Amino acid sequence: MLEEPHREWQLTNRMPSLRRSFTKARFTLVIDSLQFLVIVFAQQAEDIASLTWDRVTITADKATVDLAGLPIELHSPLDEPLRALAASSYNGQTAAHPNSPWVFRGYRPGAHIAPAHLRSKLKPILAALEARLGTLNELTQTTPIAILAETLGYHPQTLEAHAKASAATYARYVGTKLE
Repeated sequence: MLEEPHREWQLTNRMPSLRRSFTKARFTLVIDSLQFLVIVFAQQAEDIASLTWDRVTITADKATVDLAGLPIELHSPLDEPLRALAASSYNGQTAAHPNSPWVFRGYRPGAHIAPAHLRSKLKPILAALEARLGTLNELTQTTPIAILAETLGYHPQTLEAHAKASAATYARYVGTKLE
C-alpha cells in the first residue's frame, strides 16, 4: 500500500502554492513553470527536464502542452507560466543555446537541465514528491484511469494503485465522520 504523507501537503498547501505561482510574488519564470507542471499535471522532474518546445504550442488564442502524445489545452491562468517562459530569453542568450529544443535548457551546450537541479529549485517552495502524489490522488478520484494514463504518460497500474490508496483514505475519512 502507498504511503500517504502527501495527503496533508495536498490539502493545506496545494492551492496557496498555485496562487503564489500565478501572482508572481517571488518566483522566477522557470520556477513558475516547474511548479505548474508538478502541481497541475503531476509530472516527474525527469519528464519535465526532457520537455521540448515542439511539444508546447503557444498561439494568441490557445496554449497546449503534450506530455505523453496527447495535447492538453491550457486556459487562463494555467497557460500563463508557459507563455511567460516562451516569451522570455531564459538561458538562451548564449552561443551554447542559439536554437535549443529544450524548454528547460541546461548549462552544457545542447543538453537539458538536470532533473536534480530542477528538484533543487523547487525544494525551498514545495515538496515536489508530495505535491505530485497529492495531485495524482486527487486526479485518480475524479478522472478515469485510462484517460489519465494516456494524457499524463503514467502506466495504468501506477495510477490504479493511487486510486486504491485514495479510495482507502476517503473511506477511512467517511468512516470516522460516521462514528
